[in-house]
Amino acid sequence: MFEPIETIGSEHPYQLCLKIDGPKVRPARLSISDFTKIITTTQQAIKRIGQVLSGQDSATKGRKPREIEQSCELEIASWGDGSVNVSLELVPDQSELYGSIGQRSISAFLDGVNFIGQMDSLPDRFPEGFDIGVIQSLETIGRALGQGIDSVTYQSHNGRESQVVRFDAVVQTRVRSILTRPISTEGVTKVGRLEQISGHGMFTGKLYEAGGTSSTCIFKEDQADILADAWMHVVQVTGTAVMEFGKETRFIVDALVVVADDRTGQASLHGSESFWHSWTIDELAEAQAITPVTDLDAITALWPADDDPDEFIKFIQSDRSERRRVAGIGDKD
Repeated sequence: MFEPIETIGSEHPYQLCLKIDGPKVRPARLSISDFTKIITTTQQAIKRIGQVLSGQDSATKGRKPREIEQSCELEIASWGDGSVNVSLELVPDQSELYGSIGQRSISAFLDGVNFIGQMDSLPDRFPEGFDIGVIQSLETIGRALGQGIDSVTYQSHNGRESQVVRFDAVVQTRVRSILTRPISTEGVTKVGRLEQISGHGMFTGKLYEAGGTSSTCIFKEDQADILADAWMHVVQVTGTAVMEFGKETRFIVDALVVVADDRTGQASLHGSESFWHSWTIDELAEAQAITPVTDLDAITALWPADDDPDEFIKFIQSDRSERRRVAGIGDKD
């Protein structure tokens, strides 16, 4: 069990305490790399759960919604004696600002780890608040195990009740088993633009959601008549999502509804007239319903999360410099 921890910032009592055990762990000491991996990946898992609880796909590339990032942000509040024992708290005022999504995410994290640790066989569904992205975060936490670390024990405190779960080798093995097996979730609803319809062998189409996530939709034969009208439109599909690590989500469609005509005003651009007609920027913007950007986060979300913009700019500058040198323009070596 945890050693007593003196709470710093008691006006915000909701805490998540971690205790790391194993022969590599000396009293209140642990390698920075192991500690950082465990803490940062735990934080990542809780933020991803916040996204799922808010109805979003946590594995989507790009920047995460700011309100989720803020409401699930944790900070170190105190250290305990003995083994590495650290207490984390939600950043002050976040639960009040965003409807306790941070607390709900921590509770879902503990419930999910407990569910995985106790399951007798592979589940046919994800725990509440979990998806492939969250399971990936758990697998990364598990990589810190072994080589002298046996387990990470999590305990929540909210002033009224406490929950304790243990992340050990058994949980890690089951997490990896989940990643290698497709998980089906029924009753899922998605909204996006339907493209790339195919009728070879079965009726399929690509659904592109606003956040950049794509799914392969599998339609039934009796839905074939509506597919022609749904192509290149914004549609709402309801059905079963089949998620598998490292693969695009497959979506078995039970119901399909066109919610917006995404081709309005664009028909003439695809006809013979558009080939010969020189369209101005303003005409193209009006025909394609393009509006000015009002949110810079919407642009930054398109940039891959792992790419460094500064390195990209350096590459462009270096490439231009080399081209000028080869062409004999500018200074020569």
